[in-house]
Amino acid sequence: MRNLCGITLISALALAAMPAAAEESIDDLWSMTIAAANSIVAQAQANNDKKAMGLIVDEVQDCMTRVNDALAAQSKPDSIVRECARKVSNDVCTGAGFANTSTAASIKTTPQCEDLADSVKM
Repeated sequence: MRNLCGITLISALALAAMPAAAEESIDDLWSMTIAAANSIVAQAQANNDKKAMGLIVDEVQDCMTRVNDALAAQSKPDSIVRECARKVSNDVCTGAGFANTSTAASIKTTPQCEDLADSVKM
């Protein structure tokens, strides 16, 4: 999947892994998580930073796989969505998850990351 990095990949994966069986607030948190990741991937794409894009996509893809696995097992993915939201907020939105890249050095906060950070605090 790393070869297909970018906003399109994260958006496509988000639709496939949407926690349809979850409560609306979890759906909202999931949507905010994907939007925040997309906002940072856009910066990595603008920097032509394939390493950062790959690391971000890997992190989001791992979350999506875990959500899908929970849904397949007829479990609620709520705790996984919350954990993934925290990871994206703490690692992707700050650049900590891809610290040795050009994007991490120039990362700019986005409204999507600010919204996610506010939601994660609640």
